[in-house]
Amino acid sequence: MHDHEPAGRGDTADDRRASIDDLLDRAVYALNSGDREAATVLAGEVLAIDDTNTDAEDLLASPDETGEMRRLTLVFIDLVETGWSAERDSRIVADPAFGRITGRIWAALRDQSIRALEAAR
Repeated sequence: MHDHEPAGRGDTADDRRASIDDLLDRAVYALNSGDREAATVLAGEVLAIDDTNTDAEDLLASPDETGEMRRLTLVFIDLVETGWSAERDSRIVADPAFGRITGRIWAALRDQSIRALEAAR
Protein backbone atom coordinates (compact mmCIF):
# COMPACT_ATOMS: atom_id res chain seq x y z
CA MET A 1 0.00 0.00 0.00
CA HIS A 2 1.30 3.46 -0.89
CA ASP A 3 1.25 6.37 1.50
CA HIS A 4 -0.07 8.84 -1.06
CA GLU A 5 -3.61 9.67 -0.09
CA PRO A 6 -4.56 13.17 -1.27
CA ALA A 7 -3.57 15.84 1.20
CA GLY A 8 -6.35 18.03 2.54
CA ARG A 9 -6.93 21.07 0.41
CA GLY A 10 -7.58 24.10 2.57
CA ASP A 11 -9.38 27.26 1.67
CA THR A 12 -6.49 29.65 2.12
CA ALA A 13 -3.40 30.21 0.00
CA ASP A 14 -1.25 29.13 2.97
CA ASP A 15 -3.23 25.88 3.27
CA ARG A 16 -2.87 25.20 -0.46
CA ARG A 17 0.89 25.92 -0.28
CA ALA A 18 1.24 23.57 2.70
CA SER A 19 -0.73 20.91 0.83
CA ILE A 20 1.47 21.30 -2.25
CA ASP A 21 4.65 21.20 -0.16
CA ASP A 22 3.46 18.06 1.62
CA LEU A 23 2.57 16.36 -1.67
CA LEU A 24 5.95 17.27 -3.18
CA ASP A 25 7.86 16.07 -0.10
CA ARG A 26 5.98 12.77 -0.24
CA ALA A 27 6.59 12.47 -4.00
CA VAL A 28 10.34 13.00 -3.55
CA TYR A 29 10.35 10.43 -0.74
CA ALA A 30 8.46 7.95 -2.93
CA LEU A 31 10.83 8.51 -5.84
CA ASN A 32 13.89 8.08 -3.61
CA SER A 33 12.32 4.89 -2.22
CA GLY A 34 11.99 3.49 -5.73
CA ASP A 35 8.21 3.97 -5.95
CA ARG A 36 7.95 5.87 -9.24
CA GLU A 37 4.22 5.09 -9.47
CA ALA A 38 3.43 6.84 -6.17
CA ALA A 39 5.73 9.74 -7.07
CA THR A 40 3.90 10.17 -10.38
CA VAL A 41 0.48 10.11 -8.68
CA LEU A 42 1.58 12.67 -6.07
CA ALA A 43 3.16 14.97 -8.68
CA GLY A 44 -0.09 14.73 -10.65
CA GLU A 45 -2.04 15.80 -7.56
CA VAL A 46 0.22 18.85 -7.23
CA LEU A 47 -0.40 19.77 -10.86
CA ALA A 48 -4.15 19.38 -10.30
CA ILE A 49 -3.86 22.11 -7.65
CA ASP A 50 -1.23 24.23 -9.42
CA ASP A 51 -0.79 23.42 -13.10
CA THR A 52 2.32 25.62 -13.33
CA ASN A 53 4.28 23.95 -10.52
CA THR A 54 7.78 23.40 -11.87
CA ASP A 55 8.79 21.10 -8.99
CA ALA A 56 6.04 18.64 -9.93
CA GLU A 57 6.97 18.92 -13.60
CA ASP A 58 10.61 18.18 -12.71
CA LEU A 59 9.54 15.10 -10.74
CA LEU A 60 7.56 13.78 -13.70
CA ALA A 61 10.46 14.46 -16.06
CA SER A 62 13.13 12.93 -13.81
CA PRO A 63 15.03 10.01 -15.32
CA ASP A 64 14.16 6.44 -14.35
CA GLU A 65 17.75 5.83 -13.27
CA THR A 66 18.54 5.29 -9.64
CA GLY A 67 19.74 8.20 -7.59
CA GLU A 68 18.43 10.57 -5.01
CA MET A 69 16.41 13.73 -5.45
CA ARG A 70 16.20 16.46 -2.83
CA ARG A 71 14.07 19.56 -2.39
CA LEU A 72 15.78 22.50 -0.78
CA THR A 73 14.49 25.91 0.12
CA LEU A 74 17.04 28.65 0.28
CA VAL A 75 16.29 31.94 1.92
CA PHE A 76 18.52 34.96 1.45
CA ILE A 77 17.94 38.02 3.54
CA ASP A 78 19.93 41.22 3.24
CA LEU A 79 19.91 43.53 6.23
CA VAL A 80 20.59 47.11 5.30
CA GLU A 81 20.95 50.36 7.17
CA THR A 82 18.03 52.55 6.13
CA GLY A 83 19.06 55.74 7.83
CA TRP A 84 15.44 56.19 8.94
CA SER A 85 14.73 57.87 12.22
CA ALA A 86 13.86 55.77 15.25
CA GLU A 87 10.47 57.52 15.28
CA ARG A 88 9.66 56.27 11.78
CA ASP A 89 10.84 52.75 12.66
CA SER A 90 8.58 52.80 15.73
CA ARG A 91 5.56 53.82 13.64
CA ILE A 92 6.19 51.05 11.11
CA VAL A 93 6.65 48.38 13.80
CA ALA A 94 3.47 49.54 15.57
CA ASP A 95 1.41 49.03 12.37
CA PRO A 96 -0.63 45.78 12.68
CA ALA A 97 0.17 44.91 9.04
CA PHE A 98 3.88 44.85 9.90
CA GLY A 99 3.20 42.28 12.61
CA ARG A 100 1.16 40.09 10.27
CA ILE A 101 3.81 40.21 7.55
CA THR A 102 6.76 39.50 9.84
CA GLY A 103 4.75 36.82 11.63
CA ARG A 104 4.19 34.98 8.34
CA ILE A 105 7.88 35.31 7.44
CA TRP A 106 9.02 33.93 10.81
CA ALA A 107 6.45 31.12 10.67
CA ALA A 108 7.65 30.10 7.20
CA LEU A 109 11.30 30.18 8.29
CA ARG A 110 10.45 28.17 11.41
CA ASP A 111 8.52 25.56 9.40
CA GLN A 112 11.33 25.21 6.87
CA SER A 113 13.89 24.85 9.67
CA ILE A 114 11.84 22.16 11.41
CA ARG A 115 11.41 20.23 8.15
CA ALA A 116 15.13 20.44 7.45
CA LEU A 117 15.97 19.20 10.94
CA GLU A 118 13.48 16.33 10.68
CA ALA A 119 14.81 15.35 7.25
CA ALA A 120 18.36 15.32 8.58
CA ARG A 121 17.48 12.81 11.33
